[in-house]
Amino acid sequence: FQEKINGRRRKNFIHALSSREGGSMVTTHEDKADMIHQHFTQLLCRGKTRGQTINWDSLELPRIQNDGLDNPFSEEELWEAIKASPAEKAPGPD
Repeated sequence: FQEKINGRRRKNFIHALSSREGGSMVTTHEDKADMIHQHFTQLLCRGKTRGQTINWDSLELPRIQNDGLDNPFSEEELWEAIKASPAEKAPGPD
């Protein structure tokens, strides 16, 4: 059992990352974490505004369900949703 787990850990380990801009390679854990953080920060930039809004009334939901759908959510709510999700499953439409 331990051998199988260690083999999976070795297989899934990211040894190095290279940047698209300069092509430089990073190998330390801190540098890889910084590069991944920068990538997703650029990808999911917070400064963007929505180009379209959803007309929630057109969904014909009861008013009690419709009230909070367009409200911004807090970081705590996001973390609670992530923690409540099963760790062994990928998020999806089911």
